[in-house]
Amino acid sequence: MKNIKMPSEKILKRRENQAYCLLFFIFAGIPTILIIAFRWFLSDKFSMGLTGFLQNVFANIVFILIAIAIIIYTIKKVPSKPLKKLILKIVIIVISTIIAILFARPIILDIPYLKHPKETYLNNLEFYDDTNYEYLMFYDVYGKDMEGKYHTFHISEELMKKGQKMLEENEELSIKVTYLPYTSTLMTIEFITE
Repeated sequence: MKNIKMPSEKILKRRENQAYCLLFFIFAGIPTILIIAFRWFLSDKFSMGLTGFLQNVFANIVFILIAIAIIIYTIKKVPSKPLKKLILKIVIIVISTIIAILFARPIILDIPYLKHPKETYLNNLEFYDDTNYEYLMFYDVYGKDMEGKYHTFHISEELMKKGQKMLEENEELSIKVTYLPYTSTLMTIEFITE
């Protein structure tokens, strides 16, 4: 019978660390890369309606998965002794849980509004492109509703240019919008020139 050689504890520890790094990359790295690509390719033409909501869902799920990966890593890798490390472990888990809840909340709260979105009229409009990002471009409409509350919604470049042109021709331009209140996803937009 052959003598089977077991890997040393050092090798097992290194493999375990590699497995955790791979797990973290799967839960955090890949979704982050996908969200950047998803937002970059689809943020313009499909930023409204159900596809706009799905973009928000996808983006929030990425951050939820990152928080979950951090929780799993913390539970598995951060020792519970001494007391300082246990406190650090608890703080990391609590903060990551709060982050996951904060990103899940708007998605869950907007689900009932998918069939019946909120509706409002906006005036004092501004149409602009948000160039604060190096590789992403967002086009927005900004306006005040009848109650004096300001809203900002992502729109397509085409709608932004149309709105800018109409606003130049008529400074009293207003819009009727339907939207999801928690993710601020614009569902429909109607220009009112009267």
